[in-house]
Amino acid sequence: MDNIKECDAKLLIKKIKEYRKDFPARLLIQKIKSEGITRFENPYYVSWEITAACNLRCRHCCFAGGEYSSKSDIDTETAINLVQDFIDMDVLKVMLTGGEPFLRKDLFEIIEMLKSHNIITEVTSNGLLITDESAKRLEKLFNPVCDYVQISLDGATAGIHEDTRGKGTFQKTLNSIKKLIKNGVKVYINCVVTSKNLHEMCDLYNLASKLGVNKVTFTRVFTEYNNNLIPNDKELFKETIKLLKREEEKTPVELRLFTIPGLASCKAFNTPEIIKELGLEQVSGDFDFSCHSGDKLHIRSDGEVFLCLHASNMNTGSLGNLKQTGLTELLPNRDSNILFGKRTITDTKCLKCIYAKMCKAGCPVNAYLEYKSIDFPDSACKIS
Repeated sequence: MDNIKECDAKLLIKKIKEYRKDFPARLLIQKIKSEGITRFENPYYVSWEITAACNLRCRHCCFAGGEYSSKSDIDTETAINLVQDFIDMDVLKVMLTGGEPFLRKDLFEIIEMLKSHNIITEVTSNGLLITDESAKRLEKLFNPVCDYVQISLDGATAGIHEDTRGKGTFQKTLNSIKKLIKNGVKVYINCVVTSKNLHEMCDLYNLASKLGVNKVTFTRVFTEYNNNLIPNDKELFKETIKLLKREEEKTPVELRLFTIPGLASCKAFNTPEIIKELGLEQVSGDFDFSCHSGDKLHIRSDGEVFLCLHASNMNTGSLGNLKQTGLTELLPNRDSNILFGKRTITDTKCLKCIYAKMCKAGCPVNAYLEYKSIDFPDSACKIS
């Protein structure tokens, strides 16, 4: 891994630079921060687990070990009140996830209310419950430019996909993708990269192109429940480079690689030319390592509100519960949340690390879970 070709390293650098600038909302946030605003009064993005119920038991699921039951989900009245809070707060985008969102009976009532106020809407699904009727309803409700359904597909073949998601799921998932596309609904594919499907990444990208989806996202698995699913970094790097080269052929499918951040910090970049190209340098003593700016929220199916999805892993991470208090009343609780405070890494190796500006010391939740403080680097860091 440390002896990769310089041309491959430069290709990876190119993609890192693109990720830094290609998301309009990120550009907006950067502009706002450049004018001295470091905290947002209201979130612009919310991820919402609308149910904990699921029709699958995937091997890599971060909820493995849970009940997969809807019995603790917030009711329809609370859900509708929550959407009204989104409207009042001028939230720009809401991601509806689960569990499996299509198991929730009032899903379309929620979507209709979001779209009646032009809130960008994403639904993440395993695709198995999407019918012709639901595809047609989404086509009528969704903006064809900015709204989409993200479908989980963890392999280019039935054997690999079903090894993770269960027998008989592969073709049903492909059929749902085709239904959505036929009805004019934008489709993204998300693949969780594991040791089992690592070598099908390129084949999956090619399959996505044939299906006519708009984007494919590859996310590296992180699971405490099945460590043998974690891919080898060296092999993951090789497959990532193959994908980047495939994308360079100007295929119509956008490629999004969340496998990249953990691979960027390899010794292949430790040449003066590449370090200069990425703008890598040690941070100054007053560098802001803080993660949360109030720009996002995560809402669990039982009504617990967190600053982000990762924060839901912390017992102390909740801002409160929607079953007792409305979102607008809970929002001020951010100010006293440990993750919302300023993060200082003064006593760690981060201050001497040239990758610190890129990773900002990693996830503060991982740091807190390991060290009981956010003022440490991410526990997954292989350098510190």
